[in-house]
Amino acid sequence: MDASTLQLIILPAGLIAVLFAVYLARDVLARDTGTQAMQDVAGTIYEGAVAFIRRQYTTIGILAIVGAVIIGIVITGFGITWWIMGVILKALYR
Repeated sequence: MDASTLQLIILPAGLIAVLFAVYLARDVLARDTGTQAMQDVAGTIYEGAVAFIRRQYTTIGILAIVGAVIIGIVITGFGITWWIMGVILKALYR
């Protein structure tokens, strides 16, 4: 296969994948949420997961600041600016 043939396949394959993902999402959201006990368990799991992620990002943020200071001491100037930008953008991307 040459590059032009692959380029003709990429767009339809991507659209089919997105449409299939939308179909699956709608199918899952349309299903029954379960009994009240199941919903309580799901809520507890969700609450624990949010607490874990919050703690994880707090730890990563502290380590990023410490790393920025250490890198700033070792490599002064322009390089640290880009590293800090990367850390901030990664935190915003999550």
